[in-house]
Amino acid sequence: MTDNGSGYLSKAFGHACQRLGLKHVRTKPHTPRTNGKAERFIQTSLREWAYAQTYNSSTERTAELPRWLHRYNWHQPHGSIGARHSPEVAACQVRFAKSATLDGLTAIPDAGMGFSSRFTANRVTACDGATTHSAAYWVSTRQRLTLSRRADKADFIDWPKAAEQIARTKRGIVKVLIFGAGGLGREVLNVFRASAAAGRDIICHGFIVDPEFTTAPTLHGMPVYGDLSILGRDQDIRVVVALGDPGRRRAAAEKIENMVGPRFASAIHPGATIGREVRIDTGVMVLGPASITTDVSIGRHVVINPLVTISHDCGLADYVTLAPGVAIAGGVEVAEGAELGTGAKVIPRLTVGAWSVVGAGATVIRPVAANSTVAGVPARQIGVRSPGWHDRQ
Repeated sequence: MTDNGSGYLSKAFGHACQRLGLKHVRTKPHTPRTNGKAERFIQTSLREWAYAQTYNSSTERTAELPRWLHRYNWHQPHGSIGARHSPEVAACQVRFAKSATLDGLTAIPDAGMGFSSRFTANRVTACDGATTHSAAYWVSTRQRLTLSRRADKADFIDWPKAAEQIARTKRGIVKVLIFGAGGLGREVLNVFRASAAAGRDIICHGFIVDPEFTTAPTLHGMPVYGDLSILGRDQDIRVVVALGDPGRRRAAAEKIENMVGPRFASAIHPGATIGREVRIDTGVMVLGPASITTDVSIGRHVVINPLVTISHDCGLADYVTLAPGVAIAGGVEVAEGAELGTGAKVIPRLTVGAWSVVGAGATVIRPVAANSTVAGVPARQIGVRSPGWHDRQ
């Protein structure tokens, strides 16, 4: 569907549509409301693709378009359909006369893959009939799934069983749950979805929350579990502790480790730039484009937000939190539980003490004492708390 501009009335455009097998529909003159979907798509593509980031050339921008279209169509929730993904809605509404079977389960292949006597599945969407849970099940392109004809009824998959069986089809795949369903938890889910879209072998099974935390049964199309018992039922599931407060994050990690052992996973965004000589411990969350250069050591359950830069020879101890835009120069040591606010900067070869807080926008030019709070440019101490304050929150 187009308007009546001269480019769309040209013979060249008509021949192109004919060659591609497209039916060309033009809007009624002087009625722009009939072209609203096209106008909306143009605005969305400009905001989320063309000008969403800085490109070095038009060629680089053009190369990004297919990846953005895939994310938009298959992974991005849409408000008009209840914040679900388009494939989820289609999977629940269509009755499948043909379907792929894997280990006795019916798999719903992505649109556009086509059907034949045998085919290769790159991705599968699981649906339980009431709520659909979409995940990137990246099956080896060399693995074949045998077709079965089932025209008598629509076939839906039980989500946990499907995830478990499909996970077994590829060695080394990681199954994860996110502990925490707040803002950080949802950001971690986006990291896993971006990782799956980039081809990493990850299946996210949903969220876990404490029983006293009231929430909906699903969040962003993923199930929310009210206790940790699911970890006892599946020994292969790993956990990411997505709690923003460093003290609460440590308490939750210790609780999980005491219950089922150190079964933790990290969530590293594919857009992060991380040097080969960087050592990252378990449970780390890198939530977006960040730069970690070389010879950096990152402890357990550290949170690194988008646009953080960490220079050479730095050390981040366990439970450190770096807010968006933090810049740490070379040779800096950040002790356990320290929290650096948005846009904070630390000059080279300083120490940021354990369980200290650096205010947003502060410039640290001298060592920060443990349990202290500093703010300003240059940063000055504005408060000190007693040791162990984070355990009493």
